[in-house]
Amino acid sequence: MTFFVQYQGKNIKIRDSFKSSNFLSKQSEQEVATDLFVHNSGAGTFERVGDEESDVYILTLQDFDDKVIYFTDRPLRDVGQVKLAQFLRGLSFEIGNPPNAAIVINTPEGEEMTVVAELTEPILMPVEGRLIFKAKVLKDNNTEQEAEYGGVIPKKFNKVTLLIDGCSKKDEKFCGSTGKCYNPQKEKCGGIKKSWKKFKNEKCHGMKLEDAYKYAQGPDSECLLYDKASLSEYNFTCDDKIKGWKIDLEINLTGEEGHCKAYCIVPAKESYKKNEGVGRIQYKCKKSANEKEPKNKYCPKPDVRKGYDNNKATKHLIEKYHSILNEATKHHTSYEHHYCVTSGMPYSTKKHWATDCSGLGGFALFDTLPYHYKLLDESRSAWTKADRPLATDFYEFIKKQPTEYHKDKNQCWQRIEKLKDAKQGDFLVAKYSKKVADKKHSTGHVMWIDEVHNKLGDHRKLTVIDSANNGHGSDTRTEDNTYNCKGSKTCGIGRGNIWVYPDDKGRPDSYTWKAHPGQKKETGEYLVIGRALNCSPE
Repeated sequence: MTFFVQYQGKNIKIRDSFKSSNFLSKQSEQEVATDLFVHNSGAGTFERVGDEESDVYILTLQDFDDKVIYFTDRPLRDVGQVKLAQFLRGLSFEIGNPPNAAIVINTPEGEEMTVVAELTEPILMPVEGRLIFKAKVLKDNNTEQEAEYGGVIPKKFNKVTLLIDGCSKKDEKFCGSTGKCYNPQKEKCGGIKKSWKKFKNEKCHGMKLEDAYKYAQGPDSECLLYDKASLSEYNFTCDDKIKGWKIDLEINLTGEEGHCKAYCIVPAKESYKKNEGVGRIQYKCKKSANEKEPKNKYCPKPDVRKGYDNNKATKHLIEKYHSILNEATKHHTSYEHHYCVTSGMPYSTKKHWATDCSGLGGFALFDTLPYHYKLLDESRSAWTKADRPLATDFYEFIKKQPTEYHKDKNQCWQRIEKLKDAKQGDFLVAKYSKKVADKKHSTGHVMWIDEVHNKLGDHRKLTVIDSANNGHGSDTRTEDNTYNCKGSKTCGIGRGNIWVYPDDKGRPDSYTWKAHPGQKKETGEYLVIGRALNCSPE
């Protein structure tokens, strides 16, 4: 049975919720209880992502309510309200199973229009007064509306109401007191949960929960490597993304990981035969967009007195990048943003590597060439989102460096002007234009050149090491060693191939993300190549 909400005289399809028309029978009461959410804003914009055929938009809301109203359909009829930030954290907006939403808008011309879309990647920016979603329009549901409004979704609009459907799993309900979805069969809303032992024979992709707990505590598992770490008796779930069991780790994380949550994941044998019976740690360190870093947050500074051979700058970088790549490939890695350059980048005692492109480049310099890093860090803009150089800071710093090498001036950095002069150990940095940066929510991309291949025509194939949301050509990133990837199967730290194209003067001008013929070039980006030279701290 198809479920509709009536709003301002229109029937709006939300979800095919009921398998049986006898939805008032006692047998189906718990199955049909569906949560719905209502949120209002005073204005907003739709910006299409990609070409004119794309059905993906960036939905930006302004002058929005700080609370969300929720209610449950019959026969339960629960109703209440929850803070917006709590709602965005508690409801799953994951790409694999996003919520549907009816977006009811008032155009500047006074017309009303309803757009049905999938909502993902919410970003709450209370200081700027913006709430951002990625919206994929469900065109089949909007045929009548598109015909009525000429098939054009207005770029700007006034009042807007979001009608969002409920929890991502059919056996879950929304708990207003906690702002989270929960399974009524396993726990009460904000109440006591039931032990996994009562569900030990439940299977997830063929693996019993009892076996998952046994494997998580086995000799090959890394889940209990931390001192005083233990598996939660009550918090566990069948995770379709990893195709296995996900168990909360009860552990007091401190320092750089103090804001993280740790899980033990045990993939089922049907999907991950190589990892059967092996538990591994997964971290979730995302903060809600409205949480600010404390003003007195301390990030470690480079120790320029650290003893290293100043005459082997390139050799140090090569060794460091290869060491990080080997560890990340051997264990597991993810693409994450951090406030400090050292965050997410462990040493040999831990086995997860989680950072973004500028974090990887900054950490390699910080740990091996601290004086080079110090010069870069001191030149950067006063960013509030991170106390470290971002991609745009790498670009602006390298762009200012001389193109000639002056040995007598204790020169630490050089900008390599010609693409043909690039070599192993150089940084290749892309800075995004404002339009691209707004669309990607990023300032640019930092890559480290590991190999320069023979020239082919006017362009070159480069093998680079970086941290990214997806891999390049012939890439080392696999589904077995990456996790928490958003919108792709692989992410994090890896090594792969790209093509770089010069302009008419031989300077790096554009590139393709993967090195194969015919791939579309990345546009709206500016490229520079930088080289760390042998120098001494002043």
